[in-house]
Amino acid sequence: MINDLRDIPILEPPSLKEQAERQGWKAGVFNFGKAKTDQFEYFNSSFVSRADGDWLITRRSAYREKIPQGFNDLVAFKLNGLSPVIGHKIKTPGHEMEHFEDPRAIQVGDRTFISSCTFILDERTRKWTGAHQVLLEVNGSWQMERRWDIPYGKNGTSLTNGTGDEKNWIWFWHEGHPHLVYSAQPHRVCRFTPEFAQESEFITGQPLGWNYGEIRGGTPPVQVGKRYWTFFHSSVPWTALKRRYFMGAYCFEAKPPFRILGVTPKPLLIGSWRDRWKQGVPLVVFPNGAAFRNGTWLVVGGQNDLDSFHCEIPHTDLVKLTEPTGAA
Repeated sequence: MINDLRDIPILEPPSLKEQAERQGWKAGVFNFGKAKTDQFEYFNSSFVSRADGDWLITRRSAYREKIPQGFNDLVAFKLNGLSPVIGHKIKTPGHEMEHFEDPRAIQVGDRTFISSCTFILDERTRKWTGAHQVLLEVNGSWQMERRWDIPYGKNGTSLTNGTGDEKNWIWFWHEGHPHLVYSAQPHRVCRFTPEFAQESEFITGQPLGWNYGEIRGGTPPVQVGKRYWTFFHSSVPWTALKRRYFMGAYCFEAKPPFRILGVTPKPLLIGSWRDRWKQGVPLVVFPNGAAFRNGTWLVVGGQNDLDSFHCEIPHTDLVKLTEPTGAA
């Protein structure tokens, strides 16, 4: 039986797992085994399926005394079902203090791309360069082969020449060309050449009926029939300077101008302090990757900036929970 979480008090929702189970969905957190120590947290994970198997691409936050936020890099874990079994640090030559966060992986044929937020934090002054977006192409050994610092929006061609913070870019490939979903309201999609030069831009907008904060990316869109689907996050103030996050989904047409056709008006999942949590972190559900197989979505992402969650949602349920925007 499908519930849309209207019976769950926003202030004290149950754990993500229980929220999912109330809707008849399977969910849980990834167990990183011996890789999980007091020094490391693995969260905000993405998913990619390649010829060599299924992989979880995760943000690893390592404790460092002079960096309260932890030092962040990326690790790819080979999956056996939903169990991470072998980890490979994603090698990103460059500044030794460059942090990589919130990976979003996309498989295009035999090529693996990872979109990530990066920055450099000075341990002595605690100053940082601001959030910057990069796109990495990695090989079969998870070594970076190419890096694109794409000037779009407030992003610059390097970590230090942008005009402001950029986060949550989501990429998809349509008719052989990379496309960037930059924002949901308005729905702003930019088409690039294969070498990531801007070609054209599509901007559409209509009321979406989502009342839980600004819609932000999100999982790389996956095409099902004549629509692309993406799972997004949003947030609202919770307590002090921290926020509570929500997960929803929307679909858009699989052709220009990529109008949004439907959205879940209520959250699919809500960040909860009943999950593993510690003082000073927000209540987070942060979808970063999704795969569609045999009529079911596997959604993976971050939970309370401490763990990586997975949730399986039948597509029929997602369709029932999605309302049209009027753009169809």
